[in-house]
Order: sequence, then structure tokens, then C-alpha cells
Amino acid sequence: MKLVLVRHAQTAANAEGRLQGRADFDLSQEGLEQSDLLRDRLFKESYEPTHFYVSPLKRTLQTAEIIGESWVVKPKHWKDLMEYDVGIVSGLTWDEIAFSHPEIDIDLEKTRQLEGVEGAESLLDRRKRATRVIEHIFNKHEQADSILLVSHGGFIQHMISVLMGSTYTWGIQIGNTAIFEFSIDKQRWNRLETKYQHSASFFKIDRFNDSTHIGKPSLLSGDMN
Repeated sequence: MKLVLVRHAQTAANAEGRLQGRADFDLSQEGLEQSDLLRDRLFKESYEPTHFYVSPLKRTLQTAEIIGESWVVKPKHWKDLMEYDVGIVSGLTWDEIAFSHPEIDIDLEKTRQLEGVEGAESLLDRRKRATRVIEHIFNKHEQADSILLVSHGGFIQHMISVLMGSTYTWGIQIGNTAIFEFSIDKQRWNRLETKYQHSASFFKIDRFNDSTHIGKPSLLSGDMN
């Protein structure tokens, strides 16, 4: 089984340092160009998924439409792939939050990924949703399938944590249109024998945070949304 995770392309909100959450922004001109570059890269690699899922927010839908425009398979909207909700600070910069919501302890909320903000999705619920996505993938799909998920920087971190069996969620600075690619032997995924769990022959990371198609090096700590 091949599982590929892709973050959406840039929005104006990304460029301005806004916390998008579920605020629905379009791609910027640069984001449209990034999507074109990703599409061209995947075409050159002869990559086409057998199954294609996308968050229903504009920035992910627009990215998916561009990269998959020549594919037979069309993206299926999946609400569980949405970015986590950041409540009343959606669409704001940190400076705007400090001005509009002086009651919010910004340093504290940065450390807990805005969990304490009014209307925000809890860290536990983010983890539960990521677990639901990964379990659905393995329950629904077969070894020969190649599955592409187009989602968001914050939520991709949780999916990777679940996929890799970590009890921790690791901060990853995920670039716009970055690719994460995993090759997984589904037949050995849920086996009880630990000899399979500890063999790197059956579970491989082929690409991790790869956005070289837009001239960016791999990035390894911190971004969201």
C-alpha cells in the first residue's frame, strides 16, 4: 500500500502569518503556481493515485483540482481531513489576537496549539480524528492501492504521529505542497508478531516533507494550517 499526504498550496493568509484553522481562504497567485509545479512533478513521476481524498476547505480543494486535473480518479471530499478549528482567532495574526483578545495568554496558547481558545478543537479530539482517518484507510483499502490525502499542516502532524505509532505529536514545519510518502505492507500492519513491527523492510518512508518542486528544502519543525 502506498499512502501519500500533501499539504495544500499557499494562501494569502499563509503569507500574512494568519492562523487559518477553518477560516476559508483561496489560494494566492503563488499558491496556484505551486500547485502547477506539484502537478508537473507528479506527472513526470507518472504518479496517479487509485484513491484521492481531500479536505473540503477551499485551499485544499483548489490544490487538489489542479494537481489531479488529468487523472481519472477525482477527489472525494472528506470532512475529517479538515484543519483543526482554532475558534475565535481564526483568520487573525498573533498581533491582531493580542489587540482583539487581550484575555488570551498568547505564550500559553502557542505551547498548547491554541487548545484553550474559545471554540478550538481539543488536542485529544484532533488525535482521535487523525486516528479515525488512518484506521479508515487501513480498513477500507487493499495492499495494491495508492491513496492520496490532501490536507493541512497542523492536521498532517497528527496523522503522521498516528501512522508511525507515536504517543507524541511531533512539530514539523510542513511546507506548502510538501509531500509525505509511505510504503506499507498492509498484510503485516496489524500482525501481533513483533518481528514484523520491527522490520524496516515492510514499512518505509519514501519522502518526508519534500517540497523541492517549488525550490524549498525539506523542513523539519513547526508550521500549522
